[in-house]
Amino acid sequence: MDRIWRSLPLVALLVLAACVSTPFKGQSPSALSDDELLVELQSVYQQLGLSTAGLRQLRAMMPPPTLVITEHSFTTMSLNTDFVGDSAYTSGTATTTSTFDTYDQNDVNRSMNQLAQNIQLARINSLNSRRYELEAEARLRVQTRQRQEEELQAAIAEFFRVHPLLESERSLLVAILPWEQAASYRETLDRVGFEAESVLAAKASGSPAGRWYGIFQFRTESPTGASKLSSSRVRADLTESGGSTTLDLHSISGASGTVVGAVKDGGSFGGQLVLMGKTGLDTGITGTLGHGEIHLTFTKVDTATSESVSGILTLSR
Repeated sequence: MDRIWRSLPLVALLVLAACVSTPFKGQSPSALSDDELLVELQSVYQQLGLSTAGLRQLRAMMPPPTLVITEHSFTTMSLNTDFVGDSAYTSGTATTTSTFDTYDQNDVNRSMNQLAQNIQLARINSLNSRRYELEAEARLRVQTRQRQEEELQAAIAEFFRVHPLLESERSLLVAILPWEQAASYRETLDRVGFEAESVLAAKASGSPAGRWYGIFQFRTESPTGASKLSSSRVRADLTESGGSTTLDLHSISGASGTVVGAVKDGGSFGGQLVLMGKTGLDTGITGTLGHGEIHLTFTKVDTATSESVSGILTLSR
């Protein structure tokens, strides 16, 4: 019974070794996102460390053999008595046989310790196999992205070779890029180049009419002073008719709106902003409209809730 009690810690280790698993066990590494791949790798590394430490502990806990030897002996005798006259003569043989038995007092502990070691080794082998799969997938992704980056840089160099005048218009290219996404980066670059040259051609005409790109920033403030900031990329198509200037606004998120007003002497602008969708805003807006930049601002206070909404619309081309 004492030997069984001493083996209980090993039983606990056996149970723990059998219960550990990784977050995405059974899933192909190629099916994991980058974040999931990193989480799985981290889990495998941690459990490899624990399993290796557990194996070392088990080896250190392996008790040495404690042999007990028992001896069993018995003697057999064979006697013969002869009578001669008044005398008796006895003769015979005696044979003593001894047997020795040995057993290990630590046999149960040693057997369970070895079983636990075998389980840990199997687990380490399984974790290493998973690690090799995950590391191979990580290397493949890094190599693929390095190759894609090299191809992209080559395509960008080719883009500026074909469109040398756009080299100095990188801010415009960055503003256009989110709107002209295509299936491949080469097609995307072609569309960006075409759009940029169209925008610059309209700018070169001297008229403000045409397409503009920029940012619409919003600030909402509650009566308690709590505020919320948000912004969205927008593009606008400017048209002029009968002394009126109209900006048709579209955000990258899908919202839309219009600004209708008039440009006064010196480029000052006053008009009305109407935003559709969740915002549902209708308010006056003022600012300046120049040859290369439009800067408009507004502030509106809800008289019922005392909540204020302000915004800045900045467009350029």
